[in-house]
Amino acid sequence: MSPSPTQPTGPHRPTVAALAVVALLATAWACGPKRAQLYDRDIGLSDSPLERSIAREPLRGALFDGWKALKKGELATATAHFQRHLKANPRSAAAHYHLGLIHMDERQFAKARVHLTKAGTLEPNLYGAWSNLGVLYMRNGEIAAATRALERGLAIAPTDARLLTNLGNAWLRRGRWASAMDAYERAGKLAGEHGTVRYNHALALAERHQYTEAQQLLDGVLGNRPGFVLARALRVACLQGQGKLAAAIAQGEKDLTLITPLPESHVVLGRAHLASGHLKKGLEAIEQAVELDSDNPIAVMTWAESLDAAGRRNEALTWYGRYLKLEDRRFEDARRIRRRVRALKKRG
Repeated sequence: MSPSPTQPTGPHRPTVAALAVVALLATAWACGPKRAQLYDRDIGLSDSPLERSIAREPLRGALFDGWKALKKGELATATAHFQRHLKANPRSAAAHYHLGLIHMDERQFAKARVHLTKAGTLEPNLYGAWSNLGVLYMRNGEIAAATRALERGLAIAPTDARLLTNLGNAWLRRGRWASAMDAYERAGKLAGEHGTVRYNHALALAERHQYTEAQQLLDGVLGNRPGFVLARALRVACLQGQGKLAAAIAQGEKDLTLITPLPESHVVLGRAHLASGHLKKGLEAIEQAVELDSDNPIAVMTWAESLDAAGRRNEALTWYGRYLKLEDRRFEDARRIRRRVRALKKRG
């Protein structure tokens, strides 16, 4: 089982975790409803990146206009307002912070990192900046730096569920299992039935092969947020992990009729078919995943490995190469795949 992407959990917005069978963590606003037939909205968490007791920059002029445009999803307009504000107020931590969020939404991660670092430098109590920087560091495989940033944020806001979840993800990546579980459990108590927070906890359990416990958490998540696509995919993976292959296939096929799938939905179904000895059905399902999104790291990696296992060496090398060029590839998986590529090329 390989991990999958995490989703942002913040005011902070973006966060990063992993889909135990699908790979990386999940964020608080990922997996929005594609069809309207299933409810898929998380309970709200505070949008404030600062503690109430900390003095805030006055929200007025171009800064207010940018904030208002950002709330409407008008990213280009918001960017222009925030940049205008920075020209007049170059030490505006709030403008840098919101530009960082916009760049994260636009997947311009290097730019996001610059602005969030500047925001945290200008206003050290801006814990939302440290939360998101932790996510960006994790994304680059800089786990020690991620841990430091998140611990710094948690020292400012010790009861923030997003920070605790992100820190749990970082501790998990560093092998600090007990610390990670403590963080997830604390976050769960603070966030109640917040789907993304619970999903990250379930994902961590699944990565440690504690599939029954993970499924119990997912059942609760899906009871409150049935349209959460990644949670449905992880549930299929947990059923497979428990050896319930027929149930995993049945659930995976049923999910495809209930939701507009993500690539991960096809990946978990394909893996369950392959584990059941259904080679043709398994490959067809995973191929559907890359047809749905040929830049999805989970789908590309799984397709390459499936081709490799099926003895289709040249095709596998092509897709391994594609994976290694993806900006969203996971550091650990990329290292493993490079070793496999070298081994395949040695065989000629």
